[in-house]
Amino acid sequence: MGLLQFADIEVQPRERRLLRGGRAVPLGGRAFDVLLTLLEHPDRVVSKDELLERVWPGQGVEENNITVQMAALRRAIGPQHIATLPGVGYRLQAAVASPAPATVPVATPAPPPVRPRDPLFGRDADLAALGEALRTHRLVTLVGTAGIGKTRLARAYLQLRGSAPDVPATMVDLSPLPDAALLLGTVAAGLGLAPSAASQPAVLAAALGQRPLLLVLDNCEHLEASVAALASALLAGAPGVRLLATSQVPLRLDAEQLLRVGPLALPPALPRSKIDDIAIETARRSGAVALFEARARANDPRFVLTTQNLATVVEVCRQLDGLPLAIELAASRVTLLGVEGLHQRLDQRLRLLADRHRPTVPRHRTMQAALDWSHALLSSDEQAVFRRLSVFAGGFSLAAVQALAGDERIDEWTVLDLLGQLIDRSLVVVELEGHSARAAGAPETDAVEPRYRLLETMRQYATIQLRNGGEDEALRARHARWFADFANTHGLSTAQVRSVATRWPLVLEHDNLRAALDWAAAHDGALGLTMAAALLPFWRERGHHAEAQARCEALLAHPANQQPSEARARVSIVLCAVANERNEVHRLRGLALAALADARAIGHRGHEALGHIWLAHADGAEQDWAAAERQYRLALAILRELGGPARIAETLTNIACIHIEQGQVEETPPLLTEALALYRQADNLWGLGFATSTLAEVARAQGDFMASLGWAEQALAHHRQLAHQHRLAYSLNQRATILLALGRHVEARADLVENLSLCAERGFKQFSTLALVLAAALAADLGHWPQAAILLGAMQAQSDAGGTLHDRMDRELQAATVARVQAALGGPAWEASSAAGRSLGAAQAAAAVAALPIA
Repeated sequence: MGLLQFADIEVQPRERRLLRGGRAVPLGGRAFDVLLTLLEHPDRVVSKDELLERVWPGQGVEENNITVQMAALRRAIGPQHIATLPGVGYRLQAAVASPAPATVPVATPAPPPVRPRDPLFGRDADLAALGEALRTHRLVTLVGTAGIGKTRLARAYLQLRGSAPDVPATMVDLSPLPDAALLLGTVAAGLGLAPSAASQPAVLAAALGQRPLLLVLDNCEHLEASVAALASALLAGAPGVRLLATSQVPLRLDAEQLLRVGPLALPPALPRSKIDDIAIETARRSGAVALFEARARANDPRFVLTTQNLATVVEVCRQLDGLPLAIELAASRVTLLGVEGLHQRLDQRLRLLADRHRPTVPRHRTMQAALDWSHALLSSDEQAVFRRLSVFAGGFSLAAVQALAGDERIDEWTVLDLLGQLIDRSLVVVELEGHSARAAGAPETDAVEPRYRLLETMRQYATIQLRNGGEDEALRARHARWFADFANTHGLSTAQVRSVATRWPLVLEHDNLRAALDWAAAHDGALGLTMAAALLPFWRERGHHAEAQARCEALLAHPANQQPSEARARVSIVLCAVANERNEVHRLRGLALAALADARAIGHRGHEALGHIWLAHADGAEQDWAAAERQYRLALAILRELGGPARIAETLTNIACIHIEQGQVEETPPLLTEALALYRQADNLWGLGFATSTLAEVARAQGDFMASLGWAEQALAHHRQLAHQHRLAYSLNQRATILLALGRHVEARADLVENLSLCAERGFKQFSTLALVLAAALAADLGHWPQAAILLGAMQAQSDAGGTLHDRMDRELQAATVARVQAALGGPAWEASSAAGRSLGAAQAAAAVAALPIA
């Protein structure tokens, strides 16, 4: 830059001297750099971010530094020569005698901004797709939510293509512009065109003529209509121009090719027990973890991924939904908080994710600022629907949105339109393929509607807006009541379930149902108890026993639920089943007596019968078989009076089980024959599984193992069809027992490995205890005595944790297996191996069983 003059000011850039009226004026170095930056662009506004990057490159200083240097500069040259556009930047208000290059009236596109090369993580496929799109389309728009990395992707593409002298490129940042009036002038200046070219979009297009050019318009969302008009004019009047726009919303032109920029790829959640060096390298290949590690190391070179911190790093990235800006800001906190401290504070992420010293645009220095920018672009109705979406936990359906997000002014059809606009603006994620519904068990033959969700960071921001708008409590109450109705509609009894597909709506909405129950527990205990009663069969089938027990006990203690009611009796009855299946038989008598008292108080004979049934279970747990049979016979008399084949059949089967426990299998055929016929009459799959598994026990007790295997496989098929996790665990153990007796070791091992994995996941300690007894018996049969002792040690640990065996034949097998292994190994070897096994959890024991060699 040579000598420059305006008014009575002379600037000598090489000598870094300023003269006013021929006399030298002292001016600091920073203020002089500010002046040179303004002189380089005399015909346009220079943004604050440009000044920060030019005058304080890479230093991350605050904007008030500009204010200080601008004041010094105004004193030196006169305040009339510098105009301030609040919130945007500064402009030189003088005619420069020696024109800057930007005043040349020939279209000479400026190169993209020179920036240090910044590695782009996890975007190889996006870069390839962008390159292909620009080869085949003249207008490509990168669309994505705030902080998703649209600008960085565009810059990376420009770096990748290099200087490309045959098709030069110019990148123009539109984010500083407060309104559309400055758009054409800013673009013209960025292209090196004379100010006269900025009068109309068509004039600007004509000035470019036939020249080849890639024009990148960055951050278009707040000027959507004006950018669309400019793009349309350029496509029509400048045939050599290709356009790449970045925006939170499409430009909505026919020629537009949209590329949605999604979150960075995430590795699966990693259990700490399975992390090794290979797992670390695999995780690094995901864009989210690679970005986190790079940014953490940039802040602290000592940071490294290890087997100790990888699981938490992965979980942080997953909770941040792979959002690049959020990951970068989170990684910047690692030096201060550590990985664990960072993870613990993610529920306050909008406060946590801030780095006000980042050398970048202000709205990318905090996650809050980035979202404030996006939120401000929404209409008031869009803002209303957006904040109301925060009430959902996880995903949500269109029906739920239309029921909950509207008001007296916004009807359900308007909600539909507004939801579409929020999707266009990348604030709501839509799943069109039905993956969530299929994963929840929806049959491939069923049509499923789209599923929607907010990224968790967006949801937290929307929650704040909902609270600030004073709608939080009222909307959560509506949400709870809507999902209570949903639970009552879909919470069929187990007897009504025909397949795993029957339950998929409850699986899909489980997070929302839990949120509704949380609200009800705090605000409407009666609603919560009714809702829990509807969900209990589902919870039992899917193995959510601990959750069911905790929620129901709290609701039974709620002040609103202290009077006898059908819901209270029903919940007490099903809690008996939950306690029984958790092997907590000491709870049965109290729950059964409470259910019986409530049933009699409200005159509900059906629940009275069930109270007797669970008292029978309590007696059976104490091995008082005569008392147990008396209670079952009382229940049977009531049930025969009321009718209902499935309950009658269940009671008959329970009486048969009492006879089996006492070694009286000859008493069982008439009971089980009638039960099986009644279950078939009722078309009750759960009951058929119970009856056939009981018949398998009868045949096993009689020594007919092939007949026993046939019944056991029927029962297992029924339980798989229902996805009834507890009965599935029972059936896998039952079949493995029979397979061992038949010497079919490979098949038995497969059942045991599957069952131990299931028990580890669901906490079925009594079934994992029996599975480990069976596995030890398998190892002993194969002559692997130390492994057998290790498995018996693991079995004892499960038993000590609550997995006590109650069935007579199971206890006999346990005692016999321990005796065999102790005799084979001798005292010291037995003690050492079984002690080693006590440290194994169910999941590790499953791996040990899978590793048993079978010739």
